[in-house]
Amino acid sequence: MKNLSILILALLVLSCTKNKINKEHYRNSTIISVPVTEEIFPIKLVSDKRFLPLESKKINKISSINKITFFNNKILILDKQQNKILLFDSNGKYLSQINYEGKGPNEYLYLSDFIVNKEDNSIELLDRGNRKILKLNDSNLVTNELKFSFYCDRFLKTKKGEYLFFTNNQTNKTGSGKESYNLILTDEKAKIINHYLQIPPEKEELIISESHSFTPYKLGVNFTLPIDNQIYYASGDTVGVKYQISFGKCDVPDDILTPLTSSHQGNKIQLQMKLMNKITQAGYAYNIHSVLENDSFLFFQFRKGMNVNSVLYAKKTKNIKTGVTIINNIDTYFFGQPVAINDKNELITILFPYELHDRIKSGNLKNNSSDSELEKLITTIGQFDNPIIQSFKLSDF
Repeated sequence: MKNLSILILALLVLSCTKNKINKEHYRNSTIISVPVTEEIFPIKLVSDKRFLPLESKKINKISSINKITFFNNKILILDKQQNKILLFDSNGKYLSQINYEGKGPNEYLYLSDFIVNKEDNSIELLDRGNRKILKLNDSNLVTNELKFSFYCDRFLKTKKGEYLFFTNNQTNKTGSGKESYNLILTDEKAKIINHYLQIPPEKEELIISESHSFTPYKLGVNFTLPIDNQIYYASGDTVGVKYQISFGKCDVPDDILTPLTSSHQGNKIQLQMKLMNKITQAGYAYNIHSVLENDSFLFFQFRKGMNVNSVLYAKKTKNIKTGVTIINNIDTYFFGQPVAINDKNELITILFPYELHDRIKSGNLKNNSSDSELEKLITTIGQFDNPIIQSFKLSDF
């Protein structure tokens, strides 16, 4: 199916004061027209399913997977609900955990992100609560901390050793004291160098937390913003619109957030909730997330009502496949939570055993080869054991 139109737009140019886009790396953005369908995402696009259960012990139960990194034969998992990072080996065996929760020196209040430095195997933790970075050595011991003055959600370390912080529409007033920005560039000591993507008044504090909306790609990150049909790319001082997504008649109208512009902070949250309900009930497509990319494919998801649709774009052929993967909060065929795509064209997703047990009991586990293998696996795993990492090969189309 070739339901794709590609248009080349001159990449906007971003300055720190006028909110334009710098065109150093991506001089053109691609418009991808996505047909919004009620059909199930085509399972035949994936093959060679493999399952890796993560070892379960009393001390290492996982509540949520907010970020996963595969590095040096290790699997690092950020669990925001438990405010810690758990480490497993490449076979799923539990190794250790990073937990420095607290309010004192060398402790974090709220762990919102982490990065791994491949040069020295060190890890850096982003503490959104105390607004600081904890630096850990290769033994995962805290060696240093950096403090900064603004609120942020995630971060990236550039090739130059600078930091790029993502605020996710949080008010920060780091510009002239009046403007807030979605990206803040600092030096290696967390001193502000520049700002990018000024937050429009109607979107200040419009914070919608979506899984994997700030994901690594090459030397930078792809990221998305709430109620915004664009996929951005950032790497140091290079910030641009990489993909513009069109959902046709399901696009959210441009003026739907206009009432937020003049609203006072006191009633802004209530108004935001009403507008989000309006967007959901009207059947608009919104909140692009789970953006995963390699040299061959771009994968992402979006919401429409109570459903989640997945999109797979083949970069070479310019073809697109799309369909529903979650209907009314129920995974259609154990697609799982997408978390990564690797250079082998394998899509990595997460399955939670309690969901599988419930579906087996209800008789909703389909009897095909891959599901039969999964059903056999689940008989060896407890209902509340740790998640299963699922990987499957993406087929060219």
